[in-house]
Amino acid sequence: MSLLRNRSLLSLSLAHLTLDLYPSLLPIMLPFLVASLHLTYTQAGLVATASLAGSSLTQPLFGYLADRFTPRILGPLGVIWSAAFIVSAAYAWSYPILLSCILLAALGSAAFHPQGAAQASVISGEPRATSLALFSFGGSIGYALGPLMGGAVFSNLGLRGAFLLLLPALVVLPLLLVRPPAEREERKAPLDTRDPIEWRPTPGLAVVSVAMIVLLRPWASMSLSTYLPLLYQSRGYTLSLASQVLFLLLISSAFGGVLSAFLADRFGPRRVLAFSLILSSPMIYLFLSAPGAWPHLLVIPLGIFLAGVTPVVTFTAQNLLSGSAAMASGFALGGQFTAGGLGAAVTGFLADRFGLLRSLELLVLLPLVAALFCLGLPRREDG
Repeated sequence: MSLLRNRSLLSLSLAHLTLDLYPSLLPIMLPFLVASLHLTYTQAGLVATASLAGSSLTQPLFGYLADRFTPRILGPLGVIWSAAFIVSAAYAWSYPILLSCILLAALGSAAFHPQGAAQASVISGEPRATSLALFSFGGSIGYALGPLMGGAVFSNLGLRGAFLLLLPALVVLPLLLVRPPAEREERKAPLDTRDPIEWRPTPGLAVVSVAMIVLLRPWASMSLSTYLPLLYQSRGYTLSLASQVLFLLLISSAFGGVLSAFLADRFGPRRVLAFSLILSSPMIYLFLSAPGAWPHLLVIPLGIFLAGVTPVVTFTAQNLLSGSAAMASGFALGGQFTAGGLGAAVTGFLADRFGLLRSLELLVLLPLVAALFCLGLPRREDG
């Protein structure tokens, strides 16, 4: 499948790229916000929690609505809404104002993601996991570019230069208004008639297994990306280097998402998830403890194995609720965002008491526990 030949999927991915660029500015903003508002690690973690949980808790509702209507304006509206409030957060003069801006920005993401993920899985006519991964790839590229853009702006201008970061949304917005992210006729295709998959284990066991993977994997992934700039700052590195390493971590997860979905379409999501999660634990340990410049390079396999399986988890949830793909996407994406945000807050709470590095070292255990729950996932006989 060629993304460039599928205009609807390309438009969806472009909207996703621009939208996800803005939440990823937060880790780069945090060192400045910590200094200007005198925040603790716990408060910094709650900023990430507000961003992710605020989006996640409303995603199932937006997914429910998207299963019954075709809100074509949600894509463009979500992009400009999120951009405006994330940029406004840089000018917050108090912690409550900061959290308010982050929560409002999260609504734009919540409105877009379930609808976009459901449309991406049906509009291409190709294997659904691969199609969904290409949609996610756009968002992952945007999420990776955010730290680079934020690092360049904030390193030179500080938080007062945040208004410049509105430019990507303003440039892309006319393109999204001319061609909505998906055509109405494509959206009407029944989700449960495409790419059927036969699941053998009991649904209850599968749902519990997916829920635990949704809880544990993003906790490790989001804590690393949230606190990486603060960790580098504590080790005496520059913000510019931290933004570059964070970019490597996030861009690796983008390519890892496409790779993991490609493999899931051929070998089944269960095997791909188990393999990726098991390999993630030693990568986290080596990243935190390896001396010299090695950690800068270790973020590449770490991004591929730990963060790159997000579309596979979402695809698995869609097949468990194949008649309501948008709502399933809302629960899967929303659940992963919520778990990541809450996990980041817990990690910050521990960092205030035991130190940042100690709290991050505990993340090594999470992927291993999540891998055990892959035993309860459905098997798929056809590749």
